Amino acid sequence: MKKLVYVLVFGLSIWLLTLSPNHLITLSPVAYAGGVGTTGAQFLKIGLGARPVAMGGVYAGIADDVNAIYWNPAGLAQVSGKELTAQHIVWFQSINYEYFGYAHNLENLGTAGVMVNYLYMDDLEKRTGDTNEPDSYFGASDLAITLAGGRKINDKLSLGCNLKFISQTIDTEKASGFAIDLGGLYTVDEKMKIGLAVQNLGTKIEFVSESDPLPLNIKLGVGYKLLDNNLTLGLDINYPNDNNINFALGAEYIVKKIRGIILPLRVGYNTKATADLGSPGVGVGLGIIVNKFDFDFAWVPYGDLGQTYRLALKIKF
Repeated sequence: MKKLVYVLVFGLSIWLLTLSPNHLITLSPVAYAGGVGTTGAQFLKIGLGARPVAMGGVYAGIADDVNAIYWNPAGLAQVSGKELTAQHIVWFQSINYEYFGYAHNLENLGTAGVMVNYLYMDDLEKRTGDTNEPDSYFGASDLAITLAGGRKINDKLSLGCNLKFISQTIDTEKASGFAIDLGGLYTVDEKMKIGLAVQNLGTKIEFVSESDPLPLNIKLGVGYKLLDNNLTLGLDINYPNDNNINFALGAEYIVKKIRGIILPLRVGYNTKATADLGSPGVGVGLGIIVNKFDFDFAWVPYGDLGQTYRLALKIKF
């Protein structure tokens, strides 16, 4: 009964926010977007971390490692030591995306973190008219630098916050902005956690004379462990300001100690990919954990757009 009460409380909170999104937006200069593709800095919507992405983007209620910086900064409070991660993403049309994250537990002060994500593309054709050959070539890039912190308030509740600087460049034009992420993580019992996060609450991104709001997202998630904590199940509900509510389901099963190697197997499903792109919405992945080193791989198809792959390394020390 107690678990049901907690779920209903968090659910009611998210429902109240959806009744009038402008109530939340008034906390910042952001304007509520009008529909799909109407927000700027779209790269901020690309999920980071091969582990959570392989699980369909389910992580708000799990968030127990350095990847929590992106998904729910309150989860940093679950990091007990120091963690370093680096990731390479093979995106569409020769677009590359790099991600670096670091988390450091400061004992009674909580856990501090930093994240850098950088998307770039080169050799884009520039034309001033209808010609067979381009006049020249140019590049484009997106950068976000995030300072993060998460801390346990008591044995049940953890809170976290990100401060984020955002920069975008297209040829010679540049734009920048700032944002914050807010997160909470509640431990119902040793098996169940509930997370709530608000992502990308901040200023508009302006190129020349056109400005767009950031891709704000409200995320509610539940994580649940079974089979002596070897099986993790998750559910996330997302309410973005430029699209409909979408859901994500994910699972991770840990096959322990095969010749000293731990093998996490992951699968996930996301309704957003199905609705927007007509793709199956399914992602899969696996990890190889050897001592303090964790190698993760994720594969997520996006219908006609093609396949995406993530390779990540995480080190605990």
